[in-house]
Amino acid sequence: MAQITTAAMAASPRERDLWLIESLGRGAGAFLGRISPSGTRSFYFRYATPDRQQVRLKIGSYDPRGSGGYTVARARQVAIEWSSLYQGDPARGQAPIRDLRAHFAATEQAAEAEKEAAKLAKQRADLERQRQLTLRQLFDRWAATDLSPRVGTDGRRVGRKD
Repeated sequence: MAQITTAAMAASPRERDLWLIESLGRGAGAFLGRISPSGTRSFYFRYATPDRQQVRLKIGSYDPRGSGGYTVARARQVAIEWSSLYQGDPARGQAPIRDLRAHFAATEQAAEAEKEAAKLAKQRADLERQRQLTLRQLFDRWAATDLSPRVGTDGRRVGRKD
């Protein structure tokens, strides 16, 4: 099948979705480009699960400059990376991942858990830092509470005169 190009992604929208398909090799999945009737352009990686169901994973939206989305070349690189995950690499000891959707969901959950753990550790460190008083802070607190003259609730004067 033909390669997806910038010119092909710039094609005008039709009444139905226009799918551009680039095979990444037999059993390696496919790189897809989609132009919707509304004019939005997106990239996908398509693969088959062990029970032969086709799954499309969205790579991202198309942007010819790559500032707000993916260029064709960058989206193709991502599709090739995902294809290598899907196929595995026995030379490196990597087993094939036949369900990328579940793999990415688990990876995302692990990343979220890691972020949450880092946030909690930072909060604990901040609290510990707040709990630790320097000698100067301790003296200032003592001077403000015990040394300053004031009138207590019973009407008697408390604190030092000088």
